Amino acid sequence: MSKLIPNSSSSGPLLPDGSNLQTVSVLPLAAVSYPPQAPASEEGFNLQHLLTVIRRRWRLITAVGLVVTTGVWVKTVLETPIYEGSFQLLIDSKEASQPSLAGIGLSEEAQAPLRLREDQFPTLINLLSSPSLLEPIIQQLRFKLPQLTVGDLQQNLTVTRLRDSKILDIRYRDSNPQTAQLVTQTLAQSYLDYSLTQEQVRLTKGIEFLDQQFPNLQQQVSTLEGQIAQFRQTYKFVDPEGQGTTLVGSLNDLDNQLRLTQVELSKQQALYQQLQQQLGVSPSQAIASSVLSESPRYQSLLTEALELDKKIALESARLQPDNPVLLALREKRQQLNPLLRQEANKLQQGRNSSNQALGQMTALPLALTKQLVETSNQLEVLQRQQAALQNNRAQLARQFELYPELARTYTALQRQLTVADTNLKNFLAARENLRLEAAQRVVPWELISPAMVGGSPVSPNIPRNFALGLFLGAIAGVGAGLLRDRLDHVFHSPQEVKVDLDVPLLASVPYIEEPLGALRGLATAALPEQSTTAELPATGYRYGSRHHEEAFRSLYTNLRFLGADTPIRSLAIGSSIPSEGKSTTAALLARTISQMGQRVLLIDADLRKPQVHSRLGIENLRGLSNLLSSPIDLDVVIQPVAENFDAITAGPRPPDPTKLLSSQRMTQLAEYLKTCGRYDLVIYDTPPLLGMADTKAFAKAIDGIILVVSLGRVDRDAPKEVIQQLKFAEIPLLGLVTNSLSPETTPKGQSYSYYYYYQGYGEPAASLTGGESSEVKTTQVLWRRLQRLWQRF
Repeated sequence: MSKLIPNSSSSGPLLPDGSNLQTVSVLPLAAVSYPPQAPASEEGFNLQHLLTVIRRRWRLITAVGLVVTTGVWVKTVLETPIYEGSFQLLIDSKEASQPSLAGIGLSEEAQAPLRLREDQFPTLINLLSSPSLLEPIIQQLRFKLPQLTVGDLQQNLTVTRLRDSKILDIRYRDSNPQTAQLVTQTLAQSYLDYSLTQEQVRLTKGIEFLDQQFPNLQQQVSTLEGQIAQFRQTYKFVDPEGQGTTLVGSLNDLDNQLRLTQVELSKQQALYQQLQQQLGVSPSQAIASSVLSESPRYQSLLTEALELDKKIALESARLQPDNPVLLALREKRQQLNPLLRQEANKLQQGRNSSNQALGQMTALPLALTKQLVETSNQLEVLQRQQAALQNNRAQLARQFELYPELARTYTALQRQLTVADTNLKNFLAARENLRLEAAQRVVPWELISPAMVGGSPVSPNIPRNFALGLFLGAIAGVGAGLLRDRLDHVFHSPQEVKVDLDVPLLASVPYIEEPLGALRGLATAALPEQSTTAELPATGYRYGSRHHEEAFRSLYTNLRFLGADTPIRSLAIGSSIPSEGKSTTAALLARTISQMGQRVLLIDADLRKPQVHSRLGIENLRGLSNLLSSPIDLDVVIQPVAENFDAITAGPRPPDPTKLLSSQRMTQLAEYLKTCGRYDLVIYDTPPLLGMADTKAFAKAIDGIILVVSLGRVDRDAPKEVIQQLKFAEIPLLGLVTNSLSPETTPKGQSYSYYYYYQGYGEPAASLTGGESSEVKTTQVLWRRLQRLWQRF
């Protein structure tokens, strides 16, 4: 960047001391950071916003609400009264007394004629309002109501079911209460007659069905009885439960006997082995010894032989071996041996026993021999008993293995017979009940609510419709207000500007009805030779109250806070589009700062459509364009406005304002005015920022820009685009100032082009100080009146 210093040897615009402008390098200004532009998010419900919209659009809301409410009320008053007759029917009131065929093995189709299923109610409702059922009713009413048709009856008839009950609610509406009463009573009686007819048909079909099924059931019972009889005869199977218990008991008894026999057999085997070891003979030998011991002759011979043996033993001890007595005894003993053998052979009857064994048998103990024989016999008996028991148990086990299958078969046959017999009995009972019920001809449906018409019409419901009209009017009015506010894509409050743009808000300038007399008074006091009767252009700004002074004091205070580290010595006041009040804002800011004792210079840098001289009521013969295009002295173009308040007007309109503002002389002038110390603050009134490059051409030579955002005029997207352009150009943005315009200022809408505002902007005027033509003023007045009407809504 460059800094302007006096230099008498240079050519160019002359400064008050006679020097020219020349550049030297200085430190760059501190850049002001731009907050990130967050993407717009969808807004949720905000009660404060809703109340604000209601206050802002109350005229439109009231008008729409009144129209809707009045329309509903008029429709209610003009609507023909409708009367309603109603009655209620209890369907299947005799269902509890009907015979049930459930559980007899029949299909749903077979049981359907005898009961009304839950899923049949929708069909019944459609049937009651069908033309086939309503046609007979029309025939009954044709003499009393000849104009009534099936379509009319079907259209005004309503049949509904009360929740999940078996009650049908029937309603009929008509504009004539007598007609409604007559039709309702006829419907009730016709429905009852229809239910009786259908009941008779149902009972007849049920009886026919039972008659068809009865022979089959009877044949089924007979067949099952024959199968059971044949089964009992074949398998001797009378009582499965008792027979099974007996079979299990027999098996248990045989098992116990087998265990006892086994124990006894083990005992006898042990005794037999012990006796055999003691005697040392076989059982056959023991038996032979026992036979010999029981023969008297054999025993006598044996006794005689024993006596001889005794004598021989005695004599052998006393006599010599060859003694005749001893020899005689020995001879006699030898003679007894053949007799013993002969007697033994006779008793054994063919038993194979040697003489030695027979001789030994004579010496066995008689008691042990008998016990051995008895034990042998007992063992044989026990072994045969064990074999018999085992054989019997095997037979019972085979029977027990077959028993479950036989019992299952028998039980299945018995169960089938029980079911068939029960079905047969149920069929007989159901057939008798159906015949009795058919003979009684009892109406199955019951009229639980008599057919009658209410005394007052059901439609229109005046209290409800009036309340509904108020409600719909309020909803429609608020909806219209919200829609109108949504289509009005402008800012309505400083808070919206602050939230939507997310840039520091330095001040909010209020709308004041009075004109700018204070500014023109300052100019007149400073320049008494100037005319004060020149009429200002119709700009639409009507500041007259002093409330705005506090807003500009607050703006200046915030600027001082922003320049706490590096004081702000120069700034530009810009706007997105024309007619946002930037020129008035710049003039009032300069006046306010000058009143606070600060030296202020206001420069009109809008070379296309200058406004500062009109706001201050000063001449525009020479100004900034002359200073930049010709070598004139700076003091020549400076015009005093008030104490501490000077101004430089735009001067004559140059052919190319952008080229002039982007020249090196403009940069040098801005640098010099910022650093010379002659003024505490230099304020530039710039052209609109959107669509023009005039301000950006010299903006880097000043400390920053203040963006004016007009409420109720500028599109929301215009300031956003300006902020993005400044950020891209690295131009410091100090903050925002909101400006409340007069009610005549109206937004253009959301889809207008920005270039609409620049049509005719900066065209040469008839004179530098002259006002607008009467035709232009008339057009503006008419346009503002149209805008005023639109703004009210």
